[in-house]
Amino acid sequence: MTPDLRTIPNGAYSAWVRDFYPRAKSKGISASTLHKSFRNTGYLPSVVKRDRNQTEFKRTLEDYLSITTSDEPVSKGHAAFARHRRILNTLESKYGVDAKIIGGI
Repeated sequence: MTPDLRTIPNGAYSAWVRDFYPRAKSKGISASTLHKSFRNTGYLPSVVKRDRNQTEFKRTLEDYLSITTSDEPVSKGHAAFARHRRILNTLESKYGVDAKIIGGI
C-alpha cells in the first residue's frame, strides 16, 4: 500500500516553521537554504499516524528489548565500549553526556 503523502494545512506546523527560521538564521543558516529546505514540506498526517504506531511505543521496554536484542550484539557492544572507553570518557567530560549514553547511541 502506498502511503498518503499529501500535506494538509496545520497551524502548529506552520507556527513551528515560522519560529524556526530566526533560530536557524541566528546559527548562520542562510534564508536561501531555509527556503529550499522547507519548499515542499508540510504536515503529513499519514506519517504522524505511522510514527505513533511503531512497535517500540506499543510495548514495554522489557518486551521491546527481548525481541530486538540478542546476546551477540550486546557482547559486541560491551567489547566496543571497552575499546573506546578513553575517548568516551573524554567526550563525557567535555559535553556532560554520560559515556554509556554516547556508547549506546
